[in-house]
Amino acid sequence: MHAHNCYREANTIIAGAETFFERLRRCGEVRRPNRPAPSSERRAGHWWHMIAAGDRERFERRMRSDGFDLEAALPAMEPLSVDSECFRLQWTKTLKRVLELASHWPQSSNRSKEDKRDDRSETASEIPFIDFFWPFLAVARERFLEHKTLLEDCLTDEGSAWMEHAFLSHLSCLGARVLMQDLDHFRQVSGGGDRISGQSVPARTIYRNYVNRLTHGRFAQVLKEFPVLARLLCEQTDAWVENMGEFLERFRQDRHLLLSDSNCNSPCQRIRAMRPFLGDPHHHGRSVISLTLESGDRWIFKPRPVDMEHAFYGLLDWMNQNGSPMPWKLLRVLSRDGYGWVEFLEPETCQSQ
Repeated sequence: MHAHNCYREANTIIAGAETFFERLRRCGEVRRPNRPAPSSERRAGHWWHMIAAGDRERFERRMRSDGFDLEAALPAMEPLSVDSECFRLQWTKTLKRVLELASHWPQSSNRSKEDKRDDRSETASEIPFIDFFWPFLAVARERFLEHKTLLEDCLTDEGSAWMEHAFLSHLSCLGARVLMQDLDHFRQVSGGGDRISGQSVPARTIYRNYVNRLTHGRFAQVLKEFPVLARLLCEQTDAWVENMGEFLERFRQDRHLLLSDSNCNSPCQRIRAMRPFLGDPHHHGRSVISLTLESGDRWIFKPRPVDMEHAFYGLLDWMNQNGSPMPWKLLRVLSRDGYGWVEFLEPETCQSQ
């Protein structure tokens, strides 16, 4: 795909992925016809039917209370022409680069050794539609080159593979339902069987044929058909790079404190395994992360204050020192500004009543 084609594909996706309020802000800057398109009026009719039970006057009053005028908002019901302002948004820059890389991204069978490093994980092959998400990982890798020293200082090769595997798994969770819908359509169109022999084609073969189709020209088409998904994946890529960079920087700063009570003699312990996305993400995609160091020490990183945990284990410590009928297990807690670390506790089955 040439640069011009990538730009054109990106325009189509951006126009379809803009939110109503983003379009509304741009309506005054974009030339529009004197009379709204019939499709805009139909969408507006559906809108006030859903919001105001079909009462247009009531709906317009509601619009005015929010500072909007229905007539002025009608053009925003349709995708607007994309201008240079749109390409100042970070996700649109990511989208353009994803499309450029996807146009010559190597297939699974032809990946370089470096690209195959993620396959060390036993579960890499279990990520649905993993090939579809490789261009997003490629963009993330490019961005991480700016933090190469940080990565080498904080992560082993195995730890880096864990990090990338987690990212691909996350993207798959976001996009698999849409791709399953597209796969089902592909199966129906292809017939799901051999027309000559009359035998059905195994589901795995259909899946492989579909993935091969995705990676041989249909990638951009899927993003055009599902532009909101394209935006979500790009925004998640941007957030992942920012959040993981922040996490690794915090780890490097606090590493000596995490190892202060450890029997490890090396002060330069790196992360050899991690599991992000524990619990619900919040604050622009930040999540709880469990990590294992080369020494075997395990910690939980929480991207929020851990003062409550610190106080709780302080209370248990006080109880242990003041005649508690049973000793309480105390976990190490490192409280920092806006985030913290808690010692990992392996769950075990209760051995008695």
